[in-house]
Amino acid sequence: MRERRKTLKSVQNPEVQGDATEVLRLRGKLKSLQACLNVMNIMVGMVGDNLNYYAVQRGTHELEVMPLWGWTQAEQRLWRYFDRVLLMSATPGDPNIERIKLGIPANEFLYIERPSIFPIVNRPIYYLPTAKLNYQSSEHDWRRVATVIQQVADQFPERKGLIHSGSAKNASHLVELLNEMFPGNNRYFTHDKASKLSREQALEQFTVADAPLVLISASFTTGLDLPYIIGWQVIAKVPFGSLADEVTARRRSFIAADGYKFGQAVYQAEAMNTIVQAAGRIVRAPDDQGPTFILDGNYAMLHAQAYKPKFYTDAYQKVDPSSYQRV
Repeated sequence: MRERRKTLKSVQNPEVQGDATEVLRLRGKLKSLQACLNVMNIMVGMVGDNLNYYAVQRGTHELEVMPLWGWTQAEQRLWRYFDRVLLMSATPGDPNIERIKLGIPANEFLYIERPSIFPIVNRPIYYLPTAKLNYQSSEHDWRRVATVIQQVADQFPERKGLIHSGSAKNASHLVELLNEMFPGNNRYFTHDKASKLSREQALEQFTVADAPLVLISASFTTGLDLPYIIGWQVIAKVPFGSLADEVTARRRSFIAADGYKFGQAVYQAEAMNTIVQAAGRIVRAPDDQGPTFILDGNYAMLHAQAYKPKFYTDAYQKVDPSSYQRV
C-alpha cells in the first residue's frame, strides 16, 4: 500500500510529469531524424544515377527531391519484384514513350490495343481550327473562339455542354466573353472567385440542373463519368503542361544522350493523351452519344506528330471552318 502511494505521488509530481513530456518530445524528434536519415540514404543512392534526372525544391523547413522520369526508380522499387507485369488503361498514351519512361527494355515489352465498344457514329470528333491559342493570343483570337462556342451551343439548345479551357484563367475569361458577347444567355458558368463556386459545387450544379447549362473548366479532362448528361463538348485550347511548373519545364527540356529531344516528345504526347481522355468524357455507354469539337489551331501540329489510338482516329475528322455546317 505504501509503495502504491509512493508511485501515485511520483506520477503527480510536476518534475516527473515534465520528464515524461520531455521523453515524448525526444521520441518525436528521434522519429523525425530517422525519417530524414532514410531520405538521405535514398538520396545517396541517387548519386549513382544522373542527378539531372531529379528536380529539387527547397522549402522553409524541407527539401523535396522529385524524379523527372520513372526509369530512375521503377526497376528498384517495382519491376525487380515481378517476372511479368500487366499494365492496363483505357488511355495509356504513346506506348513507346511510356515504355521508355518506365525503363522497360523494348525486347521485354508488348503493347496490345483493343477497339472501342462504343459506335463511332455516337462519338464524332470534329477539328474546327479557329485560332491558335497561347499566352500571347489576342483578344480577337479569344472572341473568335467564343463565337464558335456559341455557334456550337446553339445547335444543342436543350443539351448540357462541357468546355475544356486548358486553364482556370481561360475558363474565367471565356465566361466573361460569352456573357458580354451574347447577353441574356445564362447557360455559361465556371468555378472561380467571381462565381464563388468550388469545383465540386460547380459539378453538382451542372449535374442536377434541369436547364441546359454549359460548364467551362480545365478540371474535367479526366475522372468525370456522367453518362447521358453531357450532350456536347468543346476542347477550346490544347492542354499543354504548364512550363511554370519546374518538373514540367525540366522534363520538356530533356535531351537524350543520342541527341533525341525526348522531353519535347513527352510534352506533346502527354498533351495529345489529355485530349484523347477529354474526348472520352462525353460518351460513357454504348448507347450514349455526343460530339466533341476541337477549336485550337495548335492541334494540327499535335495531330500530325503525336501518337493517337485507333479508336480516337476512327472518330476524328477535320472540318473547314469556312464550309462548316451544323452537325
